[in-house]
Amino acid sequence: MMIKTFNILLIFLVFLFSLGGCKKHKEARVNGTDPAELIVEDLVYISDKSGSFDIYRNTLHGQKESRITSATGWEWFPQYVPAKNIVVYNSMDTTGVFRTMAMSLKGDTIVNFPKLSLPEIRISDEGRWIAYVRQKNKDTSNILIAPLYRLGDSLQVTHDEGYNGRPVWSPDSKNLAFISDRTGTNEVYLFDMQTKQVRRVTKNNKREKYMSWRPDGKLLGVTMENERGINDIYVIDFKNQRTERLTDTPYSEEEIRWSDSGDKIAYHSKIDDRDDIYVLKLKSDTLAIDSIWKVTDSKAYYGEPEWICTDSCRSRLNK
Repeated sequence: MMIKTFNILLIFLVFLFSLGGCKKHKEARVNGTDPAELIVEDLVYISDKSGSFDIYRNTLHGQKESRITSATGWEWFPQYVPAKNIVVYNSMDTTGVFRTMAMSLKGDTIVNFPKLSLPEIRISDEGRWIAYVRQKNKDTSNILIAPLYRLGDSLQVTHDEGYNGRPVWSPDSKNLAFISDRTGTNEVYLFDMQTKQVRRVTKNNKREKYMSWRPDGKLLGVTMENERGINDIYVIDFKNQRTERLTDTPYSEEEIRWSDSGDKIAYHSKIDDRDDIYVLKLKSDTLAIDSIWKVTDSKAYYGEPEWICTDSCRSRLNK
């Protein structure tokens, strides 16, 4: 009798455990997706909420903000270099000394990073090349490129009077897009790394300013300023040789950055005198907007968003 009662109790406990296991299994899946399979794309950006400009990291929905720089002075212009898994940024101390710095995602300074003091520096995704801007005089600046660890081998890309700047590498590092006002107004140009030739991409009455490549390199997001001084996002399709307008709002979308998954664009916008980071999500395989949300809390200045997608994140994207 005792053995029979024990067996009944054991079966009952196994039944309860299986219910708990099923519940845990259901809780562990979101819309049928295992959390281990989710793509984690975080954001870094600058803010003056501490009293001076520092770099912060956050989830794409603004759920977990953390400060990752705290040096005396200002830090700005963060950029993530996937091949090296580091964040490169500009830093200026209280005495006015300017440096290009690099740190791990844990906030540790990278001591073997080349000593650079270059404005508008942009490093290619694979960490091999840099592009930077050299100021010739008040009205003229030119773009140069060089291997990251051999700055003495620099090649000057532009030789024109006027502004040439804001370089951005294509994901495969075969092209460098930049802005130039050599014709009198800001337009987009491309430098081909193989032919060493520059070609003009846009020709309109708008003022191009910020750019970001989609990860597949087929599309280039560009902000264009209209006659009211408002920047909207446009997308240049190189294959089909057309330009499509993405946003049409009463406020400006600036400092745009395309996510590694290709379905989101982060940007800085000023609404009601508050500077915040926003994310625009696209509908699957289209350039139609699915949703837009605010990442930051409007309690300080927030700007210059950049995506972080680590090796594990990228390996899942490439499956």
